[in-house]
Amino acid sequence: MYGYGYSYGYPLSYLAYGASLKDTIITIVLVSIIGIVCVILTAIGLWKTFEKLGLPGWEGLLLGYNLVCLFEKADIPKQYVFFYYIPYAGWLGANIYMGIQLMKKFGKGAGMGVVLGLFPPIGFMITGFSKNYVYQGAKVEAQAETTNTETNK
Repeated sequence: MYGYGYSYGYPLSYLAYGASLKDTIITIVLVSIIGIVCVILTAIGLWKTFEKLGLPGWEGLLLGYNLVCLFEKADIPKQYVFFYYIPYAGWLGANIYMGIQLMKKFGKGAGMGVVLGLFPPIGFMITGFSKNYVYQGAKVEAQAETTNTETNK
């Protein structure tokens, strides 16, 4: 009566709740699948990137230790890893800084470092699988120093 009805012994308002619950479950499943895909892509990209860095690929899968290795290869003091314990801003800043410094060692610009810092699955896949990304290490700094001394003369 007057908009209040029953279906299978439940008020009709509960049926609307059921539709909402179904949508919530679908959303949770889709977000979980996207998250799992991102983790898998990051793991594959880290493995290949670590091989390019001259390290065993499995070291890229060890949480925390992979950051220490990346910081060493990017010539960043290991103490900077503790910025990852600062929620949001610390993680974001440390990730972008690490990405920029690491991309300098690959002879690439800050733009790719920001991509690596903000979107690790994409950045590590590009770095790991692209033939254009070759780890140059100290050669990059030596080239920069010779360029600076030549321009200062």
